This record gives sequence, C-alpha cells and structure tokens, in this order.
Amino acid sequence: MMVAKKGIHYFLLACYILAFSLILISCDDKKNSVVLDSNKFNNMYENIKNNFKPEGYVEITGDWKISTMVPTLVGESEKQHDVFQENNKTLVYKNEKEGIIVQMGLTPSNTEAFEWKNAIRYAPNFYNSQKKDYGISDHYSDVYPNTEVNTYIFTGKGLNLSIVSISDKIKVPNGTDLSGDFLNSFLEFLSKQP
Repeated sequence: MMVAKKGIHYFLLACYILAFSLILISCDDKKNSVVLDSNKFNNMYENIKNNFKPEGYVEITGDWKISTMVPTLVGESEKQHDVFQENNKTLVYKNEKEGIIVQMGLTPSNTEAFEWKNAIRYAPNFYNSQKKDYGISDHYSDVYPNTEVNTYIFTGKGLNLSIVSISDKIKVPNGTDLSGDFLNSFLEFLSKQP
C-alpha cells in the first residue's frame, strides 16, 4: 500500500511539473507574439495610399507591392518573421519642386495612441561642415554626399510608422525638410481617421 501511495505522489508531482511547464511555455509564447488585426491594417494602408494627398507630392508605387526584406532577429520565431514580412508595406512620395523623396514604412501595431519612438536628421552642412563654426568639421571630405535625410519613427492609429525624407541640398538648396508640411499634413490626416 505504501508503494502505491508513493507512486501516486510521484505521478501527481510529474503532472504538476508538466502542467506548470506548459503554463510557462504558454505565457512565454503570448509574451512574444502580437495579435494583430490584418484587415484593419490593410484597410488603413489602402486608405493612406488612396486618400492621403499632401500638397506638392505624388505617391508613385501604384500597383507595386513593395516591402523590404530583413533577416530574422535573435529569438524571433519563423512565424513572427513571416507575419512581419507579409505586413511590411512601403509608400513613396516625390515632390519635384522641392526635390524631396519621402519613403513611408508601415506595419501593424496594437497601439492606437500616438507615441514617438525615434527621430534623427542628417544635415550635410552640419555633420560634414567645412567650417568649425557651422558644425562638425572633423573628417570633412567632399566624398560624402550633400544629401539631407530626416527619419521619424512613431506609432498611432494601429500603425508602426517609419518616415524618411531624402533631398539633395546642392540641387535644391532652399528645399523644405520633412518636419514641415509633409509630416504635419500626414499627422493631421491620421488623427482624423476612425
């Protein structure tokens, strides 16, 4: 009888350990996965593509399905990577008068509230300045491009957004940058979406 009770205890202990392990694995999967509404994302993407018409800009991707391939991240499952690749969308806007190209990368997010994630700017006359009084002159060289690049990364309205503007300051030295009209009109457009 004593042996049978020990066997039951070991069996119950093994069941307990198995159940606890399954719960931990389940929690870990939920922590690393993101439940996204692909239909909502695709509708928002199409809405932006078809209805966001910033003054002076033309969206050029047309029927092209453009996305950027990326390697799998450390710890990222193949399923997560495939979902990202499927939902990674690109729009490209050109402003011939200002000489500006704007690329917009969109992926789905569970976040409705707007939140800045990152913003950087490369201004050639500051980061590759010929004169110390105007910017960083260390390692100045005319081999570097005279290209201004602005990058804004934020979330909101169920989207992760990366927006990059590129302009050639030699060809259009007085062109505006992305932080002006384009970005403001896009944020206003997004804020009006349901």
